[in-house]
Formats: sequence, C-alpha cells, structure tokens
Amino acid sequence: MSGLIKKDLIVMKRKFKPIQLLIILVVILPLSQNPQYALIIISLMVPFLLSILVSSSFGYDQISKWEEYAVALPLPPKKIVASKYILCLISLIISLFIVVLAFFLLRLFEVTNSGNLAMAIVVSTLFTIIYHSLMIPVIYKFGIETSHTVLYAFILIPTIISTLFGMFKMKIDVSIFDHSYFIIFVFFILFLLLFLSYLISIKIYKKNRLK
Repeated sequence: MSGLIKKDLIVMKRKFKPIQLLIILVVILPLSQNPQYALIIISLMVPFLLSILVSSSFGYDQISKWEEYAVALPLPPKKIVASKYILCLISLIISLFIVVLAFFLLRLFEVTNSGNLAMAIVVSTLFTIIYHSLMIPVIYKFGIETSHTVLYAFILIPTIISTLFGMFKMKIDVSIFDHSYFIIFVFFILFLLLFLSYLISIKIYKKNRLK
C-alpha cells in the first residue's frame, strides 16, 4: 500500500506547485489585513486547497487509466481505497501544521489565544474529514466530474452560514473549545464518519470492479 500512497503523493507534489502561491497568500494576507480573523480564515482555506489536491489524484487515475492496471495487480480493494483515506489524513496533518504555525505567528503580535487555536484545529479537521467522507464515495460512485457538485457545495455552504450569522447577529461561544471533552467528542464523531465513509467506498469500489 505504500506504493499507492507514494503514487498519490507524487501527483499531489506536481499539482502543489501551481497552488503553493495561493496557500502562501491565504496565510499572509489575513495575517496582514485582518489579523483578528486570520486564524479562522486560514483554518478553512488551507484545508480547502489541500483537499482539491487529494481530489486531483482521482483525476490522474482516470486519465492514466490506473484502475484498468490495478485490476491486474494483486491489490485488494481495501488497500486501494485505504490509500485515498490515508492521503486525506496526510492533507489534514499538513493543514494543522500550517494552522499551528499561523497561530504562533499571531501570538508574536498578541492577536490570538489558545482558545482560538483549539477552534481552528477543530474547524480544519471538521472541513477535511466531512469533505473527504462525502467526496471519496461520490467519486467512486459517479466519477470525478460529478464530484465537482460536492466541491461547489462546500464553497457555498460556509458562505450561506456566515451570511445568516451576520444577518441575525448570531455569535459562537468560543469558550466551548476550551473544554477538552467537547473536542474529543467532535474528533470521535468525525473519525467515525470517516471510517463509515471508508466502508461505503469499499463496497462501491468492489461493485465497480464487477462491472
């Protein structure tokens, strides 16, 4: 399975070059223009950009007709599917590293606190896990083209939510992120969702192989 992961990482590395400037701008611009909102913006935008890279690995597989080659290899469906989910976790680790780095940069200017970091970590994890839990089964079921609908929804939904919060002047009690039990509960639910998504993807992949 390490070979599968290396293959996808090579694809991500190639695709990363065109968007690395975007990631740098996503980090630098909020830090300089809106430092009080910088961490939450970074915690959403960085996972979003990295998630696009993960999705692009499916596009590469389709163009190179990887699935036809994989059928001839002694690779069980579980390992092939698992490699995509491991790629998701790798993108999450990179996202969290960038978020934590941004947090310490903000601390130098005394803009944020540890509570904001906890919220940013939860937001990044929330976005990454939910996005891939929906996206990967959709790609296996309907193909990479149909998955773009899920991508657009993930762009639109946060915009709608933030607009509603602004219209009704609602506020989030960020103090809840200071409670470790809440964070543990959220992480448990998210990784349970990811595991269920993995099981669904295996079933879909096996059916596709029989066609």
